[in-house]
Amino acid sequence: MSTPALARYALVATLVAIAATVTFRAQTSVSPPPRPGTPTGVSAPAADAYGLITGQVLDGTTNAPVGSAVVVLIGSGQTEFNSPTRVLTNAEGRFYLGSLAPGSYTLTASKAGWIPGAFGRVRPAGPSQAIELGDRDTRADVTVRTWRYAVVSGRVTDEVAEPIVSADVFIYQRTFAAGRPQFVFSARAITDDRGLFRFPSLSPGHYIVVVPATVITEPVAQPRNSDLYLRTMTGLGAAPILRDDVDVQSGSGRLVTSALNVHGAPAATGAWTTYTSTMAPSTTTLSAAQVVAATAGRETSGVDVQVRYVPTYRVSGTLTDDEGRPAGAHALHLLPADMADYPIFNVATAVTDPAGSFTFLGVPQGSYVARVVRIPVVQGGRISRCGGTGELSTVCANTFGPNGPLALSNDPLLSGERPVAVGDRDVTGLSIGMRPGPRVSGRVEFDGTAPRLTDAQLSRFPITLEAAGGQLSRSAGRAIDNVQPGQFLPDSRFATPSMLPGAYVLRVGALPAPWTVKSAMAQGRDISQDAVSLTSDLTDVVITLTDRPAKIEGTVQDPDKVAGSGALAILFPADETGWVDYGQTSRRVQSAPVVDGRFSMLAPPEGAYLLVAIADETASEWQNPAFLRRLVDVASHIIVTGSTSSVSLRVRRLP
Repeated sequence: MSTPALARYALVATLVAIAATVTFRAQTSVSPPPRPGTPTGVSAPAADAYGLITGQVLDGTTNAPVGSAVVVLIGSGQTEFNSPTRVLTNAEGRFYLGSLAPGSYTLTASKAGWIPGAFGRVRPAGPSQAIELGDRDTRADVTVRTWRYAVVSGRVTDEVAEPIVSADVFIYQRTFAAGRPQFVFSARAITDDRGLFRFPSLSPGHYIVVVPATVITEPVAQPRNSDLYLRTMTGLGAAPILRDDVDVQSGSGRLVTSALNVHGAPAATGAWTTYTSTMAPSTTTLSAAQVVAATAGRETSGVDVQVRYVPTYRVSGTLTDDEGRPAGAHALHLLPADMADYPIFNVATAVTDPAGSFTFLGVPQGSYVARVVRIPVVQGGRISRCGGTGELSTVCANTFGPNGPLALSNDPLLSGERPVAVGDRDVTGLSIGMRPGPRVSGRVEFDGTAPRLTDAQLSRFPITLEAAGGQLSRSAGRAIDNVQPGQFLPDSRFATPSMLPGAYVLRVGALPAPWTVKSAMAQGRDISQDAVSLTSDLTDVVITLTDRPAKIEGTVQDPDKVAGSGALAILFPADETGWVDYGQTSRRVQSAPVVDGRFSMLAPPEGAYLLVAIADETASEWQNPAFLRRLVDVASHIIVTGSTSSVSLRVRRLP
């Protein structure tokens, strides 16, 4: 036997010994899995071929081994749920996977009380990397990191420090999208007899804690399952909170619901003293809310909320539809002015009577926006209530059928809003009229020599209008968004449904190679990259698909070992005004993982940009303009001209 063969034989013997140890120790909890066959979508190995992956699951904070973690190998065409290849780590966190066919694999690790990990992930929710196995390949150096959940706890009391019992408490994680801070609902808790709450399963990050006290008023005879009521309770343009319990009847003949206990019924006129929605420590203003840093594996306690009785007032008026008729059974939502574009909670919700009259109750002094949004009826769709324990109860509109998105609705989205200022008295006579939302339509062109996609092929891919500010509640394309995606139509045309007025960028779902979106031109601007303000229909938009997209590719060196386990390349405009309002995804501001010292990304529109590589574990807020500002002095200046370019970078330390 040759020397290389002897060396390989010794390596295999060592790996088999490791496998025996891992399997023996795993048997104390679960039976060893069968040796995996050929994953779906990869070629079968030759009779004498094999692939091996061994490695270790580590605590991402302490680097301690994580035993009894479930490691799942996901091949092409598989998901984490249907993969047959899963093993349990031993006490040293080690695992073994053998008899693997050549192909591309994803490796994940999970354990109760821990944040799911994946190969290549060096921070919670960070990007993962694929493992490429060739014929007879062996990977014996694989590390998968996972992290313990963070915990936040506190107490809710009233103005005399007495506990508030059985109060709902919501926690929202601060994230950044399109350069804008957003607060995304994470979990719900209920206070115990001491007023204590605890959130035990949070991803590390920054949070705010809210005790909602939204007051809902509605006519006594209002049917709660009416079509119009549900279509205006979706959370589109408002906070998606729905309650079913009715507490008291007001002096104005309306039912009143509140998230916190209501003591006494509000009179027909005059101030009503009651609780209002409060953020920790004791504020109704988002800018004054306490931002809590939650750390992996630690409990942040003492995040207390004090709610107070304050005088509140009425805001009343009438609502009309797009033809000027009274709009009955519609829900209007009153939002704090400082969070109207990114609603966390509704101060109050009011349902109109048959004459279109509404009354908001429980409104403290302040500045607000009253808004109503009625989603369209989708033929074959369904509107229902959804949500469960630990979730926000919401209304869901299913706009998808068994074969994909249902046909575009001809029914328009209707919306209306008015600013409201509340002082020390009731506000009356408010008039709100609804109007149809805008649509976008146009045609598709091809720039390239590859076979063009047919109308039937294009019809499988959605067209979405992403809110420029990154608001998920205003996006479209998923069943939970309550807004249909746009669709490609016959004769190379496309159209979107009626939308809530606002600023948007146009996106097309992932197209089959080699085609990708080059531009979406409307009135001389590329609305696939630059936001357009939609207040009326936008027609004659031209989406151009190309089979030769320009890219930015490069190499990344790390001689000082700054990145450790992984690096991220970040591209952003040299002009700071371009750091915001680019939607959930963009080529203008984007990042790409560095894999084996290389990265690749689609080129943005022509212009001056900054490009930098940093340690991935430090890049969790790379969409935060304040973070990008720190990178300016260490980034490389590049000029994008519309053709593929190659650059060389070094991993930089954060200033």
